[in-house]
Amino acid sequence: MQGMADEVKALVPYVYSSNRYADPANRKIVAKHLEQFANSVHSVPMKQGKKILGDDPIVDFSITQLEADTKRASGAFALGRIEYSRGVAKAVMNHCFRCHSMAKMGGVAKWKVSNFKGLDLNPVERVDLMVATRDYEMATKTLMSSLSNFSYAAEKSFEYETLMKKYLALTVRQPTDSGPKEAMDLFGKIDGSGQVPKHLKYYVASWESSLADWNKAMKSKGKGSLYSQAQVLLRKGRDKQSYFKDHSGDVEFLRAAEILHKSLMAQKSGVQKSKTYLLLGETYEVLDELGYWGLHEIYYESCVRTTPKSKVSRTCFNRLRNSLVLGDSGSSGTHLPLSERQRLKELEKLIQ
Repeated sequence: MQGMADEVKALVPYVYSSNRYADPANRKIVAKHLEQFANSVHSVPMKQGKKILGDDPIVDFSITQLEADTKRASGAFALGRIEYSRGVAKAVMNHCFRCHSMAKMGGVAKWKVSNFKGLDLNPVERVDLMVATRDYEMATKTLMSSLSNFSYAAEKSFEYETLMKKYLALTVRQPTDSGPKEAMDLFGKIDGSGQVPKHLKYYVASWESSLADWNKAMKSKGKGSLYSQAQVLLRKGRDKQSYFKDHSGDVEFLRAAEILHKSLMAQKSGVQKSKTYLLLGETYEVLDELGYWGLHEIYYESCVRTTPKSKVSRTCFNRLRNSLVLGDSGSSGTHLPLSERQRLKELEKLIQ
């Protein structure tokens, strides 16, 4: 992991400056660090991630995605597709956000994003970099500062919404000593500002209520198994939704996901793992806009492969098929890529 951190540090000044990245004088050094970054990802042992997250498909998925994207950025740069390569390299930081926002993987990096000068960073990219370097405290402070700028919500509502969701994810998954109270205060101010678009006010009001419930729940121990606690939260989250991907239940979904990941650390039964993978798939299908794109499909597939002849695996297969078909449907009909059709065919054979 240290090798990856070193390469991220070396690439940051170039990736977040269009001029530096495209400057012919920097071509050799950028190409060198992109190649070394890809190699450092390849050398990350899967066992290291599984020590922290247990038998969780997100470990294999994230490392595989990270390796594919770093190779893509390196290959595109070598072919002269400079701006495309830079876009892919920037997107790689979101892979880091996904895993590092789930678990505290080691200490804070020895270098800080704030030490770099002249970077062309928007607020979302700045936060992703801070989480990539595991500087959770500074990431939270940066998010709170940006979200307190209410005119920003009116001017760039999409970017503001992304920051709200990232702040929510960090609040639930990397809580401070004050727990949800700090977030409750901030969302209360956002709600009362009068400058936030209607659709965001709708989410904020729901999240405030959910955070208050969480704050009360922290004073008592959860009843039942981790799995049953997660089920209760998912029911509450769904009750808050007006439609399938409504984000008003995100606090409950994030809390449920956190509990389900913990439960995987102790589970040995194949059927129980499959049931947990199903719930995680359903959870991440809602939370995909937080940077967990495609993760739900990995959990559905893992569910099928873990206990292919079980009843739950059929449910997972149907969920996966529906997700793939919906994702590749357009005005001209459904056009699943050959690789996805082969994937479904293989899985369907397993459950028969």
